[in-house]
Amino acid sequence: MNYTDLLQYLIAPPPSSEKLVKDIKKVINNFTANREDINKYLKDESFVSAYTAFHFYSNYFKFDHIYKKILGLEELFESCDVVEIGAGPGSFSFSIETYCKNSFYAIEPAALMRKQASVIKDGLFKDSNVNFISGINSLPKKDKDRLIIFTNSFNEMSEDEAYDLIRKTMADHILFIEPGTKEVFKRLINFRAKLSIKKFNTIYPCSSNENCPLEDKDDWCHQYLKLSYDLDYQRVCQLVKVSKKWQAQSLFLFSIKKEPVSKAVNLRVFGETKFSKDWLICEDNQIKNVQNHKSDYDKSDYKTLDEVLAGDIIEYDTVKELKQEKLRIKLKN
Repeated sequence: MNYTDLLQYLIAPPPSSEKLVKDIKKVINNFTANREDINKYLKDESFVSAYTAFHFYSNYFKFDHIYKKILGLEELFESCDVVEIGAGPGSFSFSIETYCKNSFYAIEPAALMRKQASVIKDGLFKDSNVNFISGINSLPKKDKDRLIIFTNSFNEMSEDEAYDLIRKTMADHILFIEPGTKEVFKRLINFRAKLSIKKFNTIYPCSSNENCPLEDKDDWCHQYLKLSYDLDYQRVCQLVKVSKKWQAQSLFLFSIKKEPVSKAVNLRVFGETKFSKDWLICEDNQIKNVQNHKSDYDKSDYKTLDEVLAGDIIEYDTVKELKQEKLRIKLKN
């Protein structure tokens, strides 16, 4: 799918590229400065079209990166029915569907968003089996485990509303794909405690259900995705002055049936020094400063360290314990 293909299936196509850019700028402003009026905008076809023109294309390509970043998702998609919460115009839905082996229902309360999703489905994804529905009352009777996916929707509701949806959908596993801001992370950490009481285990990014080491600090855990797009979409992003190449996300996976797994997750990638590439990692809920020394790698392997992003799970050997509680490490092949 290229960007011009998508623009053909907007429910209210703008008459010119200039109008498209103008409408997108309005969308961006409304989602930051005028959030109290969002429900009103969701009844405006031009707003829904502009929203789709800006967010659908980038979100569609995100999920492939997310799927590869979180270990264990493949097994869940093999065995579970999937329910998406807050599907919008289907910007994540059609990408999520490519991994589904069972039924997939995408919940979106806004009628115009569902209409937009339907138009895109008929135009670009004719073989899609995504079921776009208005609410949980339209879900069929549960006959297998359910994976519930919040796609940029948890940050639009209260914690009580989110938990009510989890309870009513009878979720066995929950994946959150949310904006990678400090505010969203703090909300998810608070919600994590509520889920823990209900016997949900944290599967990603944490290695256990113990308190997060960043919980009481002025810092936050988030994951980075590096994305690439066609030139038409890049041009639109340039005109509205928003870069979509690097996307920060808050990704959490919870399960009532799976146990946490010991692992090391990259939290931060710091600037490269003359001798090393330094990271901040979280291993079994412990924060560690680590260094990858150039002398411990051959040239090509050292270069590939640039591909390791925040949120990536790593396996390493400790080369040496350094001063100031730092570790010198080498990634395993």
